[in-house]
Amino acid sequence: MDIINRLSSALIIYDQDDPLENKRIIPAQLSEADKIVNETIDYYRNTQQNERDKIHKLITEKIALFLLHFGIRMATYSLRLSSQRYFTNGLLAISLTLNTLDERDLLIVLPLYCDAQNKNSLSFDEVLKQDNKFSLVLKRFIDRDEEDKSLNCMGWTLGFDDNHNLTYLIK
Repeated sequence: MDIINRLSSALIIYDQDDPLENKRIIPAQLSEADKIVNETIDYYRNTQQNERDKIHKLITEKIALFLLHFGIRMATYSLRLSSQRYFTNGLLAISLTLNTLDERDLLIVLPLYCDAQNKNSLSFDEVLKQDNKFSLVLKRFIDRDEEDKSLNCMGWTLGFDDNHNLTYLIK
């Protein structure tokens, strides 16, 4: 499976299916693009580290931003559905952006995962045991004082969308 081509295809579908003004709205169901990315991340989970290193070097800024937004959506679905798969896949997608985006961009999304983990007893274990650069970033974030990793501290709030689904909102 060519991970970069699959991610690029998902990005094209996402851009076509979701008008720019609706990008902040998390739909009640996974989009077609989200399904493709989840399948791709499932495959990525089983690749060797040397293959992962090659993939990380090929992530463009556009794909990285798409994966960061995917991470936000998966945190929301993890919260709504108590889904470990979406939780882990969202974190792994975010990890793919680390060589392309600034680490601070990733830190803004991590409070969503801490919140979803606290509310649904989800686990960071699979990502933390990888013992790579992202797992170290994640561990440092998790080890922060509760106030320093809260939704509020990072500019988020928990609310409801128009269909009364829980969602994370930027203040």
